[in-house]
Parts: sequence; C-alpha cells; structure tokens
Amino acid sequence: MPKFHWLFQANHNDEFAIANSNLASARLRIFPCIKALSKNNLEVTFGQFISHQASVIIIGKIGAHDINSRCESWLSEISQAKSRRASIVLDYTDHHLGFESSMTQFYKSVIDLVDRCIVPSSAMAHLLSNFYDGPITVIEDAIEISSQPVKKSVMSLSPTALWFGHASNINFLIDFINLSDFLMSGCNLIVLSNEQGLDIFSRSSLRLIDPQQIHLGLWSIELMLNAASVADFSIIPSDLSNPRKLGVSSNRLITSFALGLPTAADHLPSYQEFSDCYLDIRSSSFFKMVDKPLNFSNLATSAQSLYVDRFKPESIGQKWLTLLLNRQ
Repeated sequence: MPKFHWLFQANHNDEFAIANSNLASARLRIFPCIKALSKNNLEVTFGQFISHQASVIIIGKIGAHDINSRCESWLSEISQAKSRRASIVLDYTDHHLGFESSMTQFYKSVIDLVDRCIVPSSAMAHLLSNFYDGPITVIEDAIEISSQPVKKSVMSLSPTALWFGHASNINFLIDFINLSDFLMSGCNLIVLSNEQGLDIFSRSSLRLIDPQQIHLGLWSIELMLNAASVADFSIIPSDLSNPRKLGVSSNRLITSFALGLPTAADHLPSYQEFSDCYLDIRSSSFFKMVDKPLNFSNLATSAQSLYVDRFKPESIGQKWLTLLLNRQ
C-alpha cells in the first residue's frame, strides 16, 4: 500500500492541529486530504521532514518565512525521495512562477522534480501550463461552514455589507471603497481579517466615510457566522489586472454563498463558472443590491442549491483520495 507524506511549513503533530491551523492552505487543502486518507486506513504523515517510508510526497506551500534555508532543505528532501522512486505531487496554489517573489526560485527548482501538479482552479491550471507540461489536476479549496439560512429580512434601515479576507486582499477593499459610492448612502460595512489586514485597513485613508459605518473584527469562523447573521449582502472586490489574483480559488465566493448572503464580486476567472449566482460588483446592478439586498436573496438560494455541497470537506477529500489512489 502507498504511504503518503504532506510536506508543508508548519510542524503540526496531529489532524486536529491542522484542522485548526492559522494557515488557510492547511485547513482547506491538507486537512480534507489527510482525513480522507486516514479514514480509508492509509498511512499519512505530515510536516517539514519527509518520512523515508513515504512513497507519495505532496508538496504544500513553502511560505516566505526563513525561505533560503527551507528552500535548500526541502529541495534536498524532495530530491532524496525522488531517488527512492517516490512519486512527487506539487500542490500549486499561488502563481509564483508568473511573478517574482521570495518563493519563485523554489518553484523554478522543484517543478522539474514533480510528477503531477494539483491546482485550486482551472484558471491556475492554464497559468501553470506555460511552465509545466506534465499532468495538472484541479482540486478546489474546501469551505469550512455548512449552508446557513438565506436572509429573509433586512436587519436595519441601513443595509450592512460583509467583507472577509486575508491581508493580501485588504487593499482591494480599500481601493473599492475609495472608487465606489456604495457607502455614501449610509450603508454599513463589516470587515473581518487577520491582524495584519486590520492594521492596514485602520491606517488607510478612506474617502468621505463616517468611521461609525465600519466595524472591524479579527476573522474566525464563529465571528464570520455571527457577522453574516447581521449582514445583508457580501462583497468581494479584487483586481482583474493583478496577475497574482488570476489563478485564485473560488473559496471566498463559495463561502459567501454558504453564509446565505447575496454576493457582489469582481469577475475573477475562477468565479466565472458561478456568474449566474452573484452580481458583478462593477455593474450598475450592484447599487440595486445595496439599496434592496432582499431582492437578490434568490441568488444565494440558487447558489446553495447548485454549488455548495461540491465544496464540503468530505467532497474535496474524496477528490484527493480518488486522484492519489488512481495514479498508483
């Protein structure tokens, strides 16, 4: 029987630690995979040191912390595993081959050692195909919540929008606020992010906004669910010209659907499959949502019916299991 090892930047020692990691890639990709493998009585280890018994190595995010020494040690471990005839799988979730970053050199070096790449979206598969001619498989990010009831009534006279995301996305929200008039009518906004994201947002200059309209919170699943219960719609602004965002997963969009909120988003490549269930945030229709969000509740209802189950951890775990077992 094959033995699996997930190579990733944190030394979590059990599945519970991975499921509750502050690394989204651990919660949304590693955990569904290793849970599915373990449930089927397959041996799986994880961490920065590859077991010599492992016959399949899955490379996760290397991360920027201490990158120089870790790049060298990871490449050495992967090369040794390759020499033992282990299969090497790269889980490629950020397009570091398409722009220069502290992690680009690692991906340039490791790409020649891998036997298969896994990506979170078809858009990322297309981007990666310019640098890798081996097999590429799409396995999406899992979502972390079950479908919540779709909002049936507006909580107050002033509708409330919800934005949630990592610090890497916070400047898109700031730019959107400064370019759009959607807060000018008195609409409220809840912003949930990590500490870095909230700090960036708090130090930004916002155009003609009453500070009392904006409520900040440190993201957690519990706080996101609580915020969704008082919010009336969700927004996901991005930047269609930013190469770093063109291959991103659909996770935030699907999570917004699961929260039961009508959603307005930029038309990112990985979102286009679901375009019948959200509004283009740059369109005039968006302001109709701001004015009367309940008129768009049917979008959330339809999205939950059509798409959300596909992204449950069990569904994503099954995709990993099928791929990893069928390729032996």
